[in-house]
Amino acid sequence: MRSGSTSARRSEAAGRKPAETRQLSRQDWVDYGVSLLGESGADAVRIERLCAGLNVTKGSFYWHFKSRADFLDQMLVHWQDKETQAIIDEIEAQAGSPADAIKRLFEKANAGTVNFRAELAVRQWAIQDDKVAQTVQAVDERRLDFLHRQFLSMGFPVPETQMRARLLYSLILGEALIRSPEPRGQRRARWLASLRFLAVPGGTAPE
Repeated sequence: MRSGSTSARRSEAAGRKPAETRQLSRQDWVDYGVSLLGESGADAVRIERLCAGLNVTKGSFYWHFKSRADFLDQMLVHWQDKETQAIIDEIEAQAGSPADAIKRLFEKANAGTVNFRAELAVRQWAIQDDKVAQTVQAVDERRLDFLHRQFLSMGFPVPETQMRARLLYSLILGEALIRSPEPRGQRRARWLASLRFLAVPGGTAPE
């Protein structure tokens, strides 16, 4: 009887795991991990806390990921793609001039859709983890390269393009991370004026 009961429990548990994992996809786990990262930092992204927050067992986690290290790697890959490459691909897929591309990038960065809490958390994490630091460096280089190419296409002198790209990148990050109460219209007018100084030949921002 004991053997039969044990086997039955094992079979029941084995039967539950696929049902549980169908409810949460691998992407669901990663999305929640990035959210937790932004809220509480990298140290908070632990299996027990992930499972508690999602109200599932560790078995569900291990159905999708080999280990916490594997999960963190996948989370970084997702962050790198969603907050950099996917945005660049979206902007490049739209018609318009390089000045239009820069404006769309700046608007998207200030529209509240980019997870800058996770951005800041990843950068803090990178201070203590060389692998994360390499990811952040790759992200910065990719973003700066995109801006650099836009300035080149706009006809700025080569010596100026890297400077303008870095200044605009710093402005984008700074605008997102500085917290201050400000009407949306006033904010938009201010950052369009900033673009006149950095991104548009002749000092006229595209409308």
